[in-house]
Amino acid sequence: MPFKKMDQMIGERLRYLRNLSEYSQKDLAALLNVPVDKIKNYENGIDRIPADKLFDMSAILNAPISKFFDQLESSKTSKLLSDLNTKDNDVELYERTLKLIKLFIDIKDIESQDLVISLVQKLAK
Repeated sequence: MPFKKMDQMIGERLRYLRNLSEYSQKDLAALLNVPVDKIKNYENGIDRIPADKLFDMSAILNAPISKFFDQLESSKTSKLLSDLNTKDNDVELYERTLKLIKLFIDIKDIESQDLVISLVQKLAK
């Protein structure tokens, strides 16, 4: 599944940014009010990081949210896509998801972000 690989790459980036900021997993877990095992699962790509936790991590680690997606924007993206061994429609869905994430991150107004979330929730029903 393409999203599993993406979760793993974001988890690797979390580990990198956490180490760069000299926080232990225990420190970050305490600041996010989650169990240490949750941080381990995020970093290993076992659990997907919720948007609110990603936002909090961004603030704690003093890194823009886009830093969690740097690897996905690099030349590794083409390798990632070739490693997926998925149907064309899965790759297209993956690419569209990345595009949506990048555009959403560029929205600075919280109310506008909430409107986008509401719209997507209604369309997904």
